[in-house]
Amino acid sequence: MIRGFFVCSLVLLSLEAFAQGKYIQKKSKKDFFGGQQKASRQPSNIGLQLNLGPTFTIASSNKLASSLLSAQSQAGKIGGNFEIGLAHYNMKSPKFSFGRIVDYFDYGLGFKYFRGEEKTTISLVDATGRETGEKVDGLGKMANGYIGARFSVHKLIYIKKTPLYLDNYLGANGDYLLLQKDQTYANMDPTNQYFSKALAVNLHYGLGLGIRLKKGSYLMPGVYVPILAFEEFGKEAIHWFSSRYYPLTCQIKWTYLLNKRRSKTSCTTNGSEEDKKKNKEFMQNK
Repeated sequence: MIRGFFVCSLVLLSLEAFAQGKYIQKKSKKDFFGGQQKASRQPSNIGLQLNLGPTFTIASSNKLASSLLSAQSQAGKIGGNFEIGLAHYNMKSPKFSFGRIVDYFDYGLGFKYFRGEEKTTISLVDATGRETGEKVDGLGKMANGYIGARFSVHKLIYIKKTPLYLDNYLGANGDYLLLQKDQTYANMDPTNQYFSKALAVNLHYGLGLGIRLKKGSYLMPGVYVPILAFEEFGKEAIHWFSSRYYPLTCQIKWTYLLNKRRSKTSCTTNGSEEDKKKNKEFMQNK
């Protein structure tokens, strides 16, 4: 009886040792007590934003009287732009029935590249001033690169039961001409040439469609256009050669809200009820 009990105990101890596997020496508190449970991320009201996309220009005549012996045709081209900046969200509870007046404001530094071209056809004349029927063509290219800053205030309109929202914004941007093509080209008509100043300061309006990717992360394709020029009043378009190029800046904006700072004495992992309410109101968390 005692011998049988001893044999059974030996077998059970052997199985337990085999199940535990190889012993690994413990070197840290984590090895003894296990890793800390990952806390739920609580976004702050400040976010990093990155913008990238194409630019377009709508070309037209500069409305100056043209020569009877020359004719111009214009065309807009595709360019590009990028920007990096910060966004500051209004997390306060709305005081009006329609919501907040301003949902957030953002700003950034970036580079914009606008392109276009102008074709000139000149009719040749003889010594008496009569047209000979012969014509010569010239092609000028506008390729301007601007470095600048932008500031905008935004109002959001949520689309119910979807992660989508409309983003309307109004702001100001200042851009300085850093890169440019030549201001002359072969067979160019020297009359009616006008070039915009190097500095352009505009009031702009923009519209975008926002998509909530996940908590505190948003993607928004949109476009903004100048509506009022301050530096050259009434000249919102880029004047180059005998043409005007109205700029459209298209952007795909990604915004990522930074983590909210927590006090060292805080022992909560999911945030206060007030934080949850604000996050649900603004970020449409369900």
